[in-house]
Amino acid sequence: MSRKSGKNQRQNSSSDNSLTSPANRPLVNNPPPGEESRKLLQISSQRQVTESFSGPLPPPQVLRQYNEIVPGLAGRIVAQAERQTEHRIQMESKVVQSDISKSWAGLVCGFVLSLCCIVGGIICVLQGHDWAGAAIITTSLAGLAGTFIYGTATRKAERTEKTKILAGKND
Repeated sequence: MSRKSGKNQRQNSSSDNSLTSPANRPLVNNPPPGEESRKLLQISSQRQVTESFSGPLPPPQVLRQYNEIVPGLAGRIVAQAERQTEHRIQMESKVVQSDISKSWAGLVCGFVLSLCCIVGGIICVLQGHDWAGAAIITTSLAGLAGTFIYGTATRKAERTEKTKILAGKND
């Protein structure tokens, strides 16, 4: 670009290099006449690359880069992931065993309570309180049946939900 009488004019050039030389770059914010400085239009590009991974270990090329920076680091990272996996498996096993123990304790307590209520109802009947004894026995048996039906329906719903999730039909 050349500057004539305070106005920007474009020079026609057949060269591909027409905008690369400082004299040919377009002026920005036309400076007032007589001012010595020029403001040049600068074009820049920026590229951002983002990589991510999920799981206990980074991809092999990242492990290789870690090893180049600190020799043996990749092996330590893999060993740490193995220890973490083993720890998680042990914790899940303890949780499952604890759930099984709690389930058995609940069953035993429920059985003992129901047995006490039924025996109490029978004692009431034998003492001459037929209606009270019959009500205690009936209520105990109805509670047991209700708990059994509720538990069966809940387990069936859980299995159905897990099947949907595994089949990819998450609603």
